[in-house]
Amino acid sequence: MAGDAISNGAHVFLNEPALTLDSKPGGYLITTPHYNVTAKKLVIAVPKVGFNKIGGNIAEAIKDQKQFKDLVGIPVATIAQRWPNEWWHNIGYAGKDIHRIWTTEHCFNFTEIPVAQYAAQQLVTRTVYTDKEECVEFWQRTAQLGIKAVEAEIDRGLHDVLPQATIPQPLNTVVKIWPAAWYWLRGGSQFTNADIAAWAIEPLPGKQVSLVGESYNPQRSGWSDGAYKSSINTLNAKYGMHIVIPATANIKPVANANPASVTSAHPTGR
Repeated sequence: MAGDAISNGAHVFLNEPALTLDSKPGGYLITTPHYNVTAKKLVIAVPKVGFNKIGGNIAEAIKDQKQFKDLVGIPVATIAQRWPNEWWHNIGYAGKDIHRIWTTEHCFNFTEIPVAQYAAQQLVTRTVYTDKEECVEFWQRTAQLGIKAVEAEIDRGLHDVLPQATIPQPLNTVVKIWPAAWYWLRGGSQFTNADIAAWAIEPLPGKQVSLVGESYNPQRSGWSDGAYKSSINTLNAKYGMHIVIPATANIKPVANANPASVTSAHPTGR
């Protein structure tokens, strides 16, 4: 994506965070540690958690908006693991090809095993996805003890949920704690998700400033999906494009399909 942007005349500065966003006669001024950049229009692709670190009169005017204040970032813990073999193909459930595990007993909460060939060949699972507050805190504390402690806790949980599986030692384990992985509206907000999406196109009336990204499309639509939709909204409204967001195709149910998940019956514990 960066390569395509550069080939079309864009400039990318990966180590130049925006420090301030200000209005100036005829446009806007962006300051970074080493540059002052002027622009006639601004499209800001910075999520709320990062935007709060930017100063300047334009940034402050956006942060003062009630819509911005009502956006709530949800912390998430994800843990990816690379394995020496595809151990999940024979885990004791004959005739069932299991690629998702959902449990409330252990704080990995949701495990995904890749299905597509290009991903499956990498032998990588997203063993942990959790946006449950106490579980995010649990993995954060466990990670502070070291990767071995993380792997031991995951191994214990997987063996509890899949007692017949032969689970090897992972080759790599990577922990990521996202301070605000996705956004929704705080309780009691006077705005709807659609209101926020419309507001982000022009958060400061009369200014050539737009906000894009999943944090400004708070329908729990996911990281890439929300960013994709908010970008199209701005391109259509402010840049004269007519991009149609394709509808999801109807999926016909498969007869006698095997369930693809295992759910723990116990509501508590880690």
